[in-house]
Amino acid sequence: IEYERVADYWGNDLPVNRGQNNFGRIRIEFYQDRTAGFEAFKKGEILYREEFTSRVWATAYAFPAFTAGKVIKHEFPAETTPSMQATAVNQRREQFKDPRVRQAIALCFDFEWTRRNFFYGSYERSQSCFEKSDFRATGMPSPQELALLEPLRDQLPPEIFGEAVTQPPSDGSGRDRKQLSAALK
Repeated sequence: IEYERVADYWGNDLPVNRGQNNFGRIRIEFYQDRTAGFEAFKKGEILYREEFTSRVWATAYAFPAFTAGKVIKHEFPAETTPSMQATAVNQRREQFKDPRVRQAIALCFDFEWTRRNFFYGSYERSQSCFEKSDFRATGMPSPQELALLEPLRDQLPPEIFGEAVTQPPSDGSGRDRKQLSAALK
């Protein structure tokens, strides 16, 4: 796609447009295949790339333009709630209906090992679908929250009335015997 600035645009000199639209032409090339797009980036055929793959971010930036300082690799801190990458189980299936089974599966997952070995240390474990937002549950329910929950106490799991549930960190070995043992109980 190629965008060309309209030279006689009536609003060119409006204060709202000062400092904007400084390019006569902008060309955007889309690559259906991310590997082909990365090869074009390495050769200097495209000027900007947003990296989504931790393996590529950690291991593939050793090409000549990068080592010569022509490519800047910079990680921008997220200003919004992070995207979530998750594995979900169908709770309607008989084997997953029991919350203890789902908790045991979570205990068997060694996030710290997975983060180090598959994601090159680039992810943080989310403790909530609302991570880094005001909606994330922390600590004990507030008096206002309890006022809403109390009428439903007999319909809700007792954990809702205690400390916010978090996933315990593993030892990072890939075979945390303590957590695996807890999963079997």
